[in-house]
Amino acid sequence: MESMQNYGIHKLMDFYLTMNKLVTHAELINLFNEQFKVSEHTILVETENDPLYLPIDASCEFNRIFCTKNSFASIFHEIAHWCIAGLARRKLVDYGYWCKLEDRSPEEQQLHRNYEKKTQAIEWIFSVAANTKFLIIPDNAPHSFEASEEYKQGIYTMTMHYLDQGLPPRAEIFKNSLLAFYEHQNIFSKDLFIIP
Repeated sequence: MESMQNYGIHKLMDFYLTMNKLVTHAELINLFNEQFKVSEHTILVETENDPLYLPIDASCEFNRIFCTKNSFASIFHEIAHWCIAGLARRKLVDYGYWCKLEDRSPEEQQLHRNYEKKTQAIEWIFSVAANTKFLIIPDNAPHSFEASEEYKQGIYTMTMHYLDQGLPPRAEIFKNSLLAFYEHQNIFSKDLFIIP
């Protein structure tokens, strides 16, 4: 009897071999906008600038999620942030958060890690659903270019939790849209998730 690790590798190979559509940035943006433009008054927009979330205001009748142009990771990461944010947060610029890269206290760093584990777990699920590469963002960027093993394990554990217990509602809707559009419903499974 083959090991679960070998089974997972074979499942992963089947996943890539049965892929019948190449993913494009435009497809992902259109897929998101078709799903949420009317129901959530939210659109995804590529930008040359830093990613940003802007709620409805006098200049636009839609909430806008700005993601880095030509980046699958940015598309999925910014959508994941939006999927986690509650209604009150979605009424604030960048959900009312600020990105403090320098001089985080130990408490701030732990809060950041806990939040990013959730975000990156959802991003990973989207990436696998669309068959795009997932890269973990280091837990101490910009000071480190590699994520710690503990942090990687935390993201994996959160990913398994979401796959077992269910994603936040908007994340579940988008995951299912990806699986249907790319015809991956029958091959998507927990076995496809191997710690990067």
